[in-house]
Amino acid sequence: HVSGVRAVAAETDAERVLPAGAEGRGLEYDASLVADGDVLTVGDRELAVRHAPGHTTELVVLEWGTDLFTADCLFLDGVGRPDLEDEDRARELAGRQYDTLADVVVAFPDDTRVLPGHVEADTERSDGGFERSLGAVRETLDPAALSREAFVERLTTDLPPRPANYEDIVAVNLGRRPVEEETLELERGPNNCAVSSAD
Repeated sequence: HVSGVRAVAAETDAERVLPAGAEGRGLEYDASLVADGDVLTVGDRELAVRHAPGHTTELVVLEWGTDLFTADCLFLDGVGRPDLEDEDRARELAGRQYDTLADVVVAFPDDTRVLPGHVEADTERSDGGFERSLGAVRETLDPAALSREAFVERLTTDLPPRPANYEDIVAVNLGRRPVEEETLELERGPNNCAVSSAD
């Protein structure tokens, strides 16, 4: 997805905050970089940063009390696919995704609310929200039920086509390509960011 971090910063006093790994991916604009263990203060609450590689190498999840903002690391019914950043390293990144889920995400209590970066368009919630408890997510998606090798195999077999505009979107998000009015056209078409790790 096209990031809104610069647009929000331009319209407010907010900082542009990105994972430290964005620099290694070729970030071309100034931002405050956060790494594993850093803490961000938001009002009277704190967001703890947890490095969560797998979907991409720089991905982080944010812990906010009993809420976990999981971005594309963990969805409500799947996990982020490991081949977008580098198709040739998909198996390596799938292994890192397994480690992230085992060490970072599933270590939280069952009542932790999973708040993913996005959901499928047809996801419906009676209360209008898009979240589930980690316990409920584990009932349908438990990486611990698979060995690391089986998980890697599941995540790298029969992947759907990569999103058509993925590389252009990454270039926009890193500041290599200007954000233009027609940039929203990059978002058209299937997202294909998720893959189920267990059925």
